Amino acid sequence: ACAAEIMPEHRKVCKGEVNSYLVDNLLTPIISYNWSFYGGTPSTSTEANPQITYNTAGQFPVTVVITTASGNTTISLRNRIVVEDLLTGYALPYGEGFTGTTFPPVGWGVSNLGETTSWKRNPTVGNAPTSENSAVIDFFTTTSLGAVEELYLPNYNLSNGNEVTFEFDMAYRSINEMRTDRVEVLVSPRCGADYETVFVKHHGHIQTEPISNVPYTSPAVWRKEVIDLTPYIGNDRVRIKFKTSAERFGRLYLDNVNLYADINNKLQISRNSVCSGSTFEIREITNSNTYWLFGLDATPASAEGPGPHLVSYSTPGSKDIRALIDGVSY
Repeated sequence: ACAAEIMPEHRKVCKGEVNSYLVDNLLTPIISYNWSFYGGTPSTSTEANPQITYNTAGQFPVTVVITTASGNTTISLRNRIVVEDLLTGYALPYGEGFTGTTFPPVGWGVSNLGETTSWKRNPTVGNAPTSENSAVIDFFTTTSLGAVEELYLPNYNLSNGNEVTFEFDMAYRSINEMRTDRVEVLVSPRCGADYETVFVKHHGHIQTEPISNVPYTSPAVWRKEVIDLTPYIGNDRVRIKFKTSAERFGRLYLDNVNLYADINNKLQISRNSVCSGSTFEIREITNSNTYWLFGLDATPASAEGPGPHLVSYSTPGSKDIRALIDGVSY
């Protein structure tokens, strides 16, 4: 049974989730099993494929004694099972413009895998509407070649909704046309377990400005990236992280990180029903570049900027309000 190995369904699980196990043995048929699951329920099992629930956060070992025609063999899992203690995530919409002095922001985290300096807050550079704040990583001066660093967001509750969108502003410039750094966005539907890559930019695709040897301390061009997270609807503990790989040739800025369920969650309206001539307030809550068309009988008939805007109508009836948000018509 020298080839036998414990194979968990997941090496990282959320508290309260069920995890299954099996023994991968290609050489000798297994006659019986005697499992031990520290921290698990049940704590022991004689099944070939036990289903175990962890109700306490922590890191827990797994062992099994298997019986074959050659006798008994004890096998231990190489790495402990990690159980995350994460409550149901933040409700949407959610926005972060790094305006607070605390970094990482509340609920966020940084993993720099041994690097002395990683992601930090820049209190003077950003993109409107938070034009004096951003998150930045300087690949050239603060990371080693090939360093992988991660910036974690909080977990989010995507239990309901018809569509979910994740968006952020980024700015990047390299000093070498042949080599650039890399940025990815990864999503875990299960509180930090089983991350899936949903966005990758590197080489010519990551840059927002032409190559230059001048220190990149004040980005002039920002690009808004929009990612559809609708496939993750139904999960109440979704986690998102930015992952970077350093070639040590540039600097990356992030700002205006927003997550919203649908367009109705992007807009805030003070009143859904008003009399002719009465005013109501409307605004776009993620502070994106917005152009409004309220209609010919509205005052004003149009407006620019996220708002809030005070609007009134001179005639009764249902009104169709149009909004162009970051170039997308709603």
